[in-house]
Amino acid sequence: MKIRLLIGVFVFLVSASWLAAQEGNQGYLLGGPSEALEPAARVTATPKTRLGQPRPAVTTEVKKAPAAAPAAAPVVTEVPTSAEIEAAKAKAIAETAMEISRKAETTANEANKTSVESKSVSEQAISAANESIQKANESIDKVNKNIDRVNEVNKNLVTEIARLKFDLEQKDKALEESITLQNEQYAALKTEIESMKIKTPETYRVKKGDFLIKIANKDEIYGKGSEWKLIYRANREKIRNPNLIYPGQELVIPKK
Repeated sequence: MKIRLLIGVFVFLVSASWLAAQEGNQGYLLGGPSEALEPAARVTATPKTRLGQPRPAVTTEVKKAPAAAPAAAPVVTEVPTSAEIEAAKAKAIAETAMEISRKAETTANEANKTSVESKSVSEQAISAANESIQKANESIDKVNKNIDRVNEVNKNLVTEIARLKFDLEQKDKALEESITLQNEQYAALKTEIESMKIKTPETYRVKKGDFLIKIANKDEIYGKGSEWKLIYRANREKIRNPNLIYPGQELVIPKK
């Protein structure tokens, strides 16, 4: 629109210049008798005289100028004036400007058509872009929901792991306490066994109702009936039959 407005102003100025040149060229070359001015009257005066002398008379001479020759007839030439040349140039420029204006208008119409088509294509592209953005937003929403679910699962896992860790620590603590207690009990039992070994008598006198298993099972002997064979082996010269022992027999009790 700005280009068309500038071209219109330019055409208007050129046309106005051409019309002004045409109007200035419509006059005629006029000629006429020149008016000759008559020369001023010649005045002569006598010089001044001395005192007592007579003053001469003053004479005035007036001469007329000769009559002027009659004026020549006006001559009209066929040579184009500079105004006509400028007018022709202005006309040619105006026609060129009009042609340029028409071409510019055609170009502007084509550009307008192209602009409309481009606008339509742009609107379609914008619509497609909006659809893509909407789909992308939907995908992002789905991903965010999945992330929320994963975070919830992770949170539950962290809670469960913390609970299991606490339970394991408690069990480890209880196990350590149990092991410590068992070690203490083992140490006490070992000490007791050692003390029992020290207190084990070297001999034992058989009493009524005794037999080897009963003797081995006594706390002061071995505390286990299965150890009767030790007594039997140590006293084979005295005991021919392990099932037959007699009161009053003195048996050797070997240390383990």
